[in-house]
Amino acid sequence: VEEAQKIANELVSSAKNDIETIKSKIEASVEQEVAYLTKSFDDKTALQMKKLKKEVVEEVLNELLSGDKITLSQEELTSIVLKKVAQWQSQQQKDMLKLQCKVEITLA
Repeated sequence: VEEAQKIANELVSSAKNDIETIKSKIEASVEQEVAYLTKSFDDKTALQMKKLKKEVVEEVLNELLSGDKITLSQEELTSIVLKKVAQWQSQQQKDMLKLQCKVEITLA
C-alpha cells in the first residue's frame, strides 16, 4: 500500500511538472503570436496610411482642379488634408482596440 501511494505521488508530481512545462510553452507561443500580429497590424497600418495620404491628396487636388478657379491658402489646404487623415486614423484606432480586446480575451 505504501509503495502504491509513493508511485501515485510520483505520478501526480510528474503530471504537475508536465502541466507547467506545457503551460509555459503555450504562453511563449501565444506571446510570440501576439507580437507577430501586432507587428503585422503596424505594418498594415503604415501601408494604409501611405495609401490614404495619396488618396487624400489626389481627392483634394481633383476637387480643386475640377471646380471653378478656387483659391485656397496653404493653411486651408493643410486643414482639409489633416481632417481627412484624422477621420481615417480614428477608424484605425477603433480597429486596433477591437484587436486588442480579442487578444486579451484569447489570453484570459
